[in-house]
Amino acid sequence: MKDSRIGTYGTLALISVLALKAAALIALDPVSAALVMIAGHAGARLAPVLTMWMLPHAGDSNAKVSQKTSEMTSTEVSIAVLFGIIPALILLPASAFAIATLIALAAAAIAALIGQRKIGGYTGDVLGAVEQVFETVFFISAAAIIAGPG
Repeated sequence: MKDSRIGTYGTLALISVLALKAAALIALDPVSAALVMIAGHAGARLAPVLTMWMLPHAGDSNAKVSQKTSEMTSTEVSIAVLFGIIPALILLPASAFAIATLIALAAAAIAALIGQRKIGGYTGDVLGAVEQVFETVFFISAAAIIAGPG
């Protein structure tokens, strides 16, 4: 993780994520797509905060960034949760918000737990993966619900 070059798998992951997001948003009208993007972006920024709150830092003494010196307070986490869900609550239909958020949180939790199992916690790379997994799954789920069958 100390090598900043993206590599073949990183390039394939980047292309795949962008293609999945684009395919999901194309199914929607422009206004709905914009609303899903805003709501998904806000929620995707919440997922790494929850990961940092729940998992230990997995960095070592050679890491570019030192381990956090203090735990997040419940007030800080509550504020992050509010800012992460309010845009979706306001902008999306209730069913799209609830279902897409739950599915995306489950997917992000799986990504975080893989980080926990493989390297013992989170690093910046794990947080980035959690954010991208949440956003991609949110876009797909919300688009499927809003666009409906067919």
